Amino acid sequence: MKLKCLSSLLLCGAMSLSILPIEAWSQTSASDNDAIVRFDFNLKRMRENALVANAGADQMLQQVLPPGQADIDIKKIDRVYGGMTAPASMQEAQSAMSNSSDNLPVNFFVRIVFSDKDAATAMLDSLKTNGRVVEANGKTYIAPPANDRDPQNMRAHLADDKTFEIGTTDYITRSDRNVFTKSLVANWEKLSKNDAIRISVDVTGMQGLFDEGMDMARQQVPPQMTGVVEMGSSLAGLSVGMDMNSDTMLTLIAYGKDSEGAENIKDGLNGMLALAKMQAQQSMDMLEEDQQAAAKQVMKALKAQTEGNAVMIKIPKPDGFEEIIDGMLKGGGPGSGF
Repeated sequence: MKLKCLSSLLLCGAMSLSILPIEAWSQTSASDNDAIVRFDFNLKRMRENALVANAGADQMLQQVLPPGQADIDIKKIDRVYGGMTAPASMQEAQSAMSNSSDNLPVNFFVRIVFSDKDAATAMLDSLKTNGRVVEANGKTYIAPPANDRDPQNMRAHLADDKTFEIGTTDYITRSDRNVFTKSLVANWEKLSKNDAIRISVDVTGMQGLFDEGMDMARQQVPPQMTGVVEMGSSLAGLSVGMDMNSDTMLTLIAYGKDSEGAENIKDGLNGMLALAKMQAQQSMDMLEEDQQAAAKQVMKALKAQTEGNAVMIKIPKPDGFEEIIDGMLKGGGPGSGF
């Protein structure tokens, strides 16, 4: 069914975020129905940057659309945002991504905002052929066919004339989308509202799943990476913001469980960044003069600093960044492999 193909694509992307070792700055656990992942991809803003537009981002996204959605014009999608809860265990996470249960064991919603209402309507219409129409609280939704292998707690509808929404019944039929943990909301506010890409995850709201993932990592990583894994034991959360049109193109905020945890994270990150700068320095002679200046601006900013229990890294956009990268991609000259 088309609803299954589309929901699987969106859910797998969101699920991958929840399994990362990520975010929160208080120790308050989430309830079973609180979202601990929040994401926002402003595609319209991303396209305003010449480098992103020339890289063919829309074409790449068009190719990963599931069967039955390939006729959707990606260029008409302005924004994709949403949130989700965490599965209780890795086993439950695998069940959620494989759609092997009658109902998804997690709750989520994803809203896709189109530039015009015809595109939003077309996306919903593409699900009606095999779906069934259901009513809830005076509103109409598209659900999987009865007795279908798709999770039966899936719903899709138009939130407004330009916004297509898909998710689970518990979230989709709510009157609002205030589903996030308090820690997640607080961390989200630390990111710039202008960032084209924003992602936050409340680790304390998914501590059981996170600890299980940490145990698996300890068994699988090589000895030289053990310190990186153990740094995660101090982590209460992480927020990431990216924007190619801002003076700061990347913001990373990691939250420690306490001040000591924040210091451990800062020391670990600075150790990793020092190695990265040493490797980059070895390639500096391969760069053109303007490329070297840009690289030095970035390298100078590669330092983690603490602010309370938050550990921050902010990478500025070097002068002439788009022109430099575009030249490197087109020219293949010195520094093109940097």
